[in-house]
Amino acid sequence: MRRVLWIAFIVGALVAIVVIGVLLFIDGMAKSAVEKSASSALGVPTTVADMDVGVLSGTCEMSRVVVKNPPGFRPEHFLSIGSIRIAVSLGSLLEDTVVVPELAIGQADMNLEQKGTSSNYGVILENAKHAGKPSDSAPPPDAKKFVIQRLSMEGVAVHVSARLPVGGKTVKSNVAIPRIELEDIGESIFADDTDIFRSSNHQPPTTNH
Repeated sequence: MRRVLWIAFIVGALVAIVVIGVLLFIDGMAKSAVEKSASSALGVPTTVADMDVGVLSGTCEMSRVVVKNPPGFRPEHFLSIGSIRIAVSLGSLLEDTVVVPELAIGQADMNLEQKGTSSNYGVILENAKHAGKPSDSAPPPDAKKFVIQRLSMEGVAVHVSARLPVGGKTVKSNVAIPRIELEDIGESIFADDTDIFRSSNHQPPTTNH
């Protein structure tokens, strides 16, 4: 279960980082930039149906964000998010550390698929791990960092499909998580660790039922 929660947070937070980078553009340009950058970072097509950027307020809202499955897996989406709301401290945009007071994700639907030793989430996480990383894997001294003070997800549905290596039988299960909250998350955009996000107190996400 912990891995499922971390995958959901990682994908949602990657979208947030892309949006922060284009926060000062007008809506149409920001939407196009988010789709292009997220698709490149995750290695799969990513689309945003609608986007509203509040330049003066430092907020961004997106609706119907869809992350496709990698090639070789089922045709349905890997992740679909009904709504994303991000608040950014505008004064921190010019600093070394960008402060995100709130990242709220609503109605996230995720399909996890395991086929032998390969999985759709493994492919996407591997793509994300290497996205933007210099060839020598060493973070530059001026690498921008992000701090998310409060990250919440509500209405999370996870669908798991695993094909057994013996016999080829497919086992399926569904998990519904009403609410997840995580606080004080910090990350460098040039992460050199498998875990893109690491909580300051290294505690796992909490769920509220």
